[in-house]
Amino acid sequence: MVDVHAPAQTDTPPKPEGSPRGQRAIRRRLVQTAATLFIEQGYRATTTKQICERAQTTERTLFRHFTSKAGLFEAVVVDPFAEFVDRWLASFGQLPSDLALDEQIYTFVEALVDFLHENRELLRLLMAAEFERDETLQSVSDRISGQFAEGLRTLADEAGHDLMHVRHYNVPDASVAMAAGVSMAMTMVLLERWVFVHGQRPPGREVIAREVSQMIIYGISARPG
Repeated sequence: MVDVHAPAQTDTPPKPEGSPRGQRAIRRRLVQTAATLFIEQGYRATTTKQICERAQTTERTLFRHFTSKAGLFEAVVVDPFAEFVDRWLASFGQLPSDLALDEQIYTFVEALVDFLHENRELLRLLMAAEFERDETLQSVSDRISGQFAEGLRTLADEAGHDLMHVRHYNVPDASVAMAAGVSMAMTMVLLERWVFVHGQRPPGREVIAREVSQMIIYGISARPG
C-alpha cells in the first residue's frame, strides 16, 4: 500500500501530463495525497478540491483517473488490499512441508499483523464506513470484506484438512478457528487503545503475531509446557 506518511512528490523534471509516464506519476501523486488527507481529516471531510490543490493537479484530471472520490478511495485501499490478500493466501501453500505447524501459522499471522499495522489508519477509515453505512463507500467496503471472508473460507478448507485429517488436531470447525485468530490480530492492531493500557507501550508486531498463532493452534489451556 502507499506510504501515507510521505508527502506527495513531483517528478524532476516533470513529465508531460499527456505521456504515459506522466499519467502514471499523476495517478501515483493523487493516491499518495488522498491517503494522507483521508487519514488527517477523514473521508467525508476531505474534498477532491483539497486533494487536487495539494497534488498540484486539477479535478478534471482526478475524475479522468478515478471517476469519483469513492473511486480514488478504492484505489488507495482496495487495490493494494486485494493484492495483499492474494499474496497472503498463496503464501500458505508455498511454505515448506516439513516446517512445524506453529511456525507455519506464525509466518502466516506475522504477514497479516505487518500489513494491518502498516495500513491501520486507512483500514480504520474503512471500518468506520462499514459501521456508519456510508453509502458512498458501501460498495468499496463490501468488496473488501467479501473478498477477505471468501479468502479465509478457502484457507480454512485447506488448513482444516491438514489440521483435522493429517495432524489429527481437535478442530471441529477450521473456518471458525481461523476467523477467531484473524479477528484477534485485527483487534489487537486496529483497536490497540481499547485493549492495552494507555501510557504504556503496546506489544510489538512479533509479540502479537506469536501470541495469535499460539492461540489459533492451542488456545490458552492446551499449550505445551
